[in-house]
Amino acid sequence: MDVIKAVAVILYVVLSIWGYHKNDRKIMLSAGIVLALAFVGLEFALGFTEAIEGV
Repeated sequence: MDVIKAVAVILYVVLSIWGYHKNDRKIMLSAGIVLALAFVGLEFALGFTEAIEGV
């Protein structure tokens, strides 16, 4: 799980710099979505799976 978060942060940095350099808001938006999914989505998916298995 820590590896996924580390890769997401690196991808966020790369996409943010690339989007800023090209002046493309869509690339910077995708960078933010990657970061949000990595930290919030991953925890949500793990909790959801745990809840389903516990039922």
